[in-house]
Amino acid sequence: MFLMVILLLVRGRILLGEDHSMEDQIRTAVLQATESSAPQYPAARKRLRDLAQMCPGVLDKIRASTNAWDVQTMCAITLEAVQKEGAIRKLLQWQPEKFYSRALMEEVKHYGDMLASEAKETPLFLVEKIWKDNELNFLCDKDKQTACVAYALGALQVQEARRPLELLLKQAAPMTVMPVALAIGRLKNPDSVEPLLDVLVGTFQGANEVWYVPVAEALAQCARKESLPVLNEALRKIENGELKDRDNKLKSFLKLLIMSVSK
Repeated sequence: MFLMVILLLVRGRILLGEDHSMEDQIRTAVLQATESSAPQYPAARKRLRDLAQMCPGVLDKIRASTNAWDVQTMCAITLEAVQKEGAIRKLLQWQPEKFYSRALMEEVKHYGDMLASEAKETPLFLVEKIWKDNELNFLCDKDKQTACVAYALGALQVQEARRPLELLLKQAAPMTVMPVALAIGRLKNPDSVEPLLDVLVGTFQGANEVWYVPVAEALAQCARKESLPVLNEALRKIENGELKDRDNKLKSFLKLLIMSVSK
């Protein structure tokens, strides 16, 4: 009997050691996938998903143990991929009928609404598409496809998409600015105020001023009372001449926004 107890204790320690080893491996794989750029990402993603298949519950543990948005997002993307392989395969087979319009946003809305419907079960696969890229491919025009994915994320109000969308907005091609800004606005997260304001201010510092309207609309949707210090600081810099503001458009907008948020 005593020998049996000893054997059980030893076995328990071995299993516990294996569990800790698996958790460490998955944690390392999550960090590698998070930090990987486009060329290295597919291999890092495969290793992470192979490990996660064996112990998916570890992803929730890792996600709960950190405030790093990229690690949390990678865990969520991977968990969805492991749990909903069939739905992702179905989404990858989706090929919409061609739709043409002279108005770009009509096309984006058309495809974006259909994509949102198709990806209701797997919204994080769309987040992965705009953040790291993946196999989703339904349009030949890559910029237009990105615009449609961003639109769908806004329609689905996927909060995990916020930071990837903010990163995308800073480097977006002209045709993707409006749908990306629209998606951020639909999320209505006050944490987006500062990155949106940075982009908006940039439109008056020599960047493309056509970005002004969609980014300003998104900023108005996200701003809250807690955003007032950031908004007031931007206004102060304009009034002191630290920031360019042709025709006082930015100054007028910020004053109206501050007034609205202060109510």
